[in-house]
Amino acid sequence: MLSLQFSQLLALLVFSFSVARAEAPRTTAPTIGPSRVRVSVLDCSTVRISVHPGNGRGRLLIVSEEFASYASTQPTNGQQYSPSELFAQGDRIQPGQNSFVVSAGPDTVVTVFGFIPGRQYTVTAYEYNTTPGLRGQESFPVYEKTNHRTARALCSIPACMRAEPAKPASVVDVTALTSTSAQLTIAPGDGNGRLVVVGEPGVGLMLPLQNRYYACPANQYGQNGQLKPGAYVISSGNDNQLTVTGLQPETVYQVAVYEFNAGPAHGFPVAYLLSQPPAMGLIMTPALPVAAAPLDLVKTRTAAR
Repeated sequence: MLSLQFSQLLALLVFSFSVARAEAPRTTAPTIGPSRVRVSVLDCSTVRISVHPGNGRGRLLIVSEEFASYASTQPTNGQQYSPSELFAQGDRIQPGQNSFVVSAGPDTVVTVFGFIPGRQYTVTAYEYNTTPGLRGQESFPVYEKTNHRTARALCSIPACMRAEPAKPASVVDVTALTSTSAQLTIAPGDGNGRLVVVGEPGVGLMLPLQNRYYACPANQYGQNGQLKPGAYVISSGNDNQLTVTGLQPETVYQVAVYEFNAGPAHGFPVAYLLSQPPAMGLIMTPALPVAAAPLDLVKTRTAAR
């Protein structure tokens, strides 16, 4: 009897799984791909990419070094790619290819940083559809791959007014930590200066603009210029050790150090090294010290008797 019940249960499970698979929605590729890919060069390492969307749920934007054929940048159906707005830090579209994902989602405009000055790049866009998954997540993207004439653009990155450094800063040590301050010691690269930025958790990329000098009258968090909301410049010069003040107790901050070459007149022109990742660090401030209760001399003498 037990064996029969188990067999019936197993058959029911197999039937239910088969029905679920039969009723699962199939993802089909969009019928209209992206078009009118435009690239606006903002400076010698930054571009803004815009694209007219097709009729998919989202689109994949890929940037390749030099000229890349449409076939060499095609994504794989069913594979999800992680993007990064810092060039060459997102997923490669194919192993061994210098083609990197810079955007994946519904966005039609994205700013991409970290290009090497004086080089050419290819931008390619692919529309995709996905299958809605559990907890609102989407899965199994299917890409439209026939729009090669309108979904591509070439761009040339101009040379900077000064040559950017070749070697980035490499280490950020955090010492002498208090609830409101921290000492930073930096292993410098080969530039004649470095920009130190401190930001709130989750602020994302903290990237400076080329040829812009950031004045830093004090090493106090929140008092100097911002690269973006929540990301403050702390120092711009050749200091390899500095103390950051103005921090909040029990708070985590991220640190980024960008090597640069600067001119003699108020630091202009400035060429930041953005084609390589900056030196990174974390500041974790402790809680404020708890003040000891005042000593009651009268009670102390009475207890002693």
